[in-house]
Amino acid sequence: MYNGGMCPTVVSYSKARQNLASLMKECVDDSQPVVITSRGRKVVMVPYDDWASEEETRYLLDDPVNRKHLLESLEQAKRGELVEFKGMKDNED
Repeated sequence: MYNGGMCPTVVSYSKARQNLASLMKECVDDSQPVVITSRGRKVVMVPYDDWASEEETRYLLDDPVNRKHLLESLEQAKRGELVEFKGMKDNED
């Protein structure tokens, strides 16, 4: 996921159109956004998996109760207060 560490590629709409396949490959392979500009407007192309992850995070943090629970869990983990999860056992009939 893009974390701001590297500068994204910035290209004009015309250049993006001419090189769309290679820009998409670069975007996905490097997990870096590509900014496409046209007449003062800008859009960002990001790898689908990165976008989906951001959407899931936004969804999870959107609910104040869930956000509070997640943040408390992170603090517990930082303090080393971890609980081992052994998975679910199959029902044996």
